[in-house]
Parts: sequence; C-alpha cells; structure tokens
Amino acid sequence: MAKQQQAAERIAAASAELASGVSEAMSAIEQLAKAMDQIASGAEQASGASQELLGGFNQINNAITTQKNQAEETREIGQELQNILLQSKEQIEGLIEGVKTSAENQEGSLVKSRYWRSISSV
Repeated sequence: MAKQQQAAERIAAASAELASGVSEAMSAIEQLAKAMDQIASGAEQASGASQELLGGFNQINNAITTQKNQAEETREIGQELQNILLQSKEQIEGLIEGVKTSAENQEGSLVKSRYWRSISSV
C-alpha cells in the first residue's frame, strides 16, 4: 500500500507541475495575444498614416501637373505674343518705308513743280 501511496503522491506532484506549466503557458498565450493586438493596432495606425501620406503625395502630384500645364500655356501665349510683335515690327517698318518713299516722291514733285513755275514765269 505504501507503494500505491507513493505512486499517488508522485502522480499528484506531476499533475501539480503539469497544471502549473499549463497555467504558465496560458499566461504566456494571453501575453502573446495582447502583444499581437498591439501589433495589429500599430499596423492599422501605420496603414492609416500611409494612406494619408499617399493622399498628400497625390495632391502634390496634381498641383505639380496643374502648374506644369499652366507654365506650358504661358509659354505658348508668350510665343504667340512674340510672333505678333515681330509681325507688328515688320508692318511698322513697311509703313515707315512707305512714308519715306512717299515723302521722297512728294519732295521730287515739289522740286519739279517749282522748276516748272520758275520756267513759266520767265
């Protein structure tokens, strides 16, 4: 009977150790679950921050595209104005040349007119 008692005590001690180990394992599992929840929460926050950052980058990209388009339009308008100025310059130069030619013709006519008047008064 002493052997049975001894075996029962050993089984009880082993059971107590096993229960203690299971309790420790359960505690470790709970801590691991809490840590995983914290990691998941951190990942969600990081994901949200990444989405906000992506939205900011998209806004910046859109603003840059708009500025690029406006700069191109301004360049085209500047080129058109330059062409208009060159055409105006050419037209003004032509007008000046025409006035100059007309003045020379009038001066020649005036000289001829004076010449004929001087001849006719003689």
